[in-house]
Amino acid sequence: DAKQRLKAHANLGGPIVSTAFSGDGKLFAYALGYDWSQGYKGNVATIKNTIMLHAVADDDVKPKPK
Repeated sequence: DAKQRLKAHANLGGPIVSTAFSGDGKLFAYALGYDWSQGYKGNVATIKNTIMLHAVADDDVKPKPK
């Protein structure tokens, strides 16, 4: 599968651990939380589990001109 960055976001306060588009492609959901890259000792209470929804605009998914 070809991967392409759709849009850059500002610092969200933690790593994105999961993503999905709605069936019709109009919503983008992503989850923020601890990604376990530092083991159980890295899981601190300041990293909150959060689910975010983003309405997808046409400009968000159009390929950029080369």
